[in-house]
Amino acid sequence: HRDVKSANVLISGDGAGGRAVLADAGVARAMRQGVGQGAAGTGTRLIGTTGYLDPEYQDTEVLSYASDCFSFGVIVLEMITGQPAHDPNVRPPLLWRRFRALAEGDEGGRVAALMAAAS
Repeated sequence: HRDVKSANVLISGDGAGGRAVLADAGVARAMRQGVGQGAAGTGTRLIGTTGYLDPEYQDTEVLSYASDCFSFGVIVLEMITGQPAHDPNVRPPLLWRRFRALAEGDEGGRVAALMAAAS
């Protein structure tokens, strides 16, 4: 998909029992416009949204299924913490880095700390 983010998750119905669909025309449009322009046409340039991009994808420019899984994990962090994926007013600005920066080895404590900070 290349741009899994909360803004691209569409929920039909009333939300509680609705069906979630992942959609985005922005990346498709960017890829189509890049055809015939070298890296953009072959899909080897970085495309995505700050805060959701897989760090390995950023380093290697190799997109994989795991890249979308990472982005989905960021969406889950957004849902449980109530915080945005990217906030330039907070250090570190990326939500997943703030989650990782908390005490090592206490996953439950990390989530509790982020949720407490969000309320």
